[in-house]
Amino acid sequence: MNKKQLRVEIKERLDLISDASLMQWSEYVSVNLSTLISKLKSKTLSECTIGCFCPMQKEPIWYLKFSSQLSYALVQTHDGRKLTYYRESLASIEAGSADGSGKEIVPDILLVPGLAFTESGERLGRGKGYFDSYLANFSGVKIGVGFECQFVADVYSEAHDEKLDYLITEKNIYDVR
Repeated sequence: MNKKQLRVEIKERLDLISDASLMQWSEYVSVNLSTLISKLKSKTLSECTIGCFCPMQKEPIWYLKFSSQLSYALVQTHDGRKLTYYRESLASIEAGSADGSGKEIVPDILLVPGLAFTESGERLGRGKGYFDSYLANFSGVKIGVGFECQFVADVYSEAHDEKLDYLITEKNIYDVR
């Protein structure tokens, strides 16, 4: 198997998730993620901005149990491969009305989507390299967000692929540092 074949296999797995299961699992993901962020804030970060993404194609809806009291920055792609983050309200992210007109910032914590993950923090993205390029120079906390069905033994990592610090699923919080 290779990365391309694994992407097809994982997309097929995700397609089997019913809308009801997606919502239920997303609630558990959101609770676990909220728990981890609360622990990180109390240990190392008094104030922090969470770099986040708008879920697509059966990705966990991470924000279901989140507080509007936190500070958020939404990812946007530019110039073919460059990622930037812009300050956004949780309400505009939830409504899908974020427009990237906020102030560009560097988040303290990044929520990173993926198609597949390993228990050691390796991640397989959608194949464009956006997140790996950004993560290569990012010094904050990197949290992969997915479902248990996305765990695999190998994602066929290459030298440019970046590892994560934590993985959040509907069942667990994995510290993979």
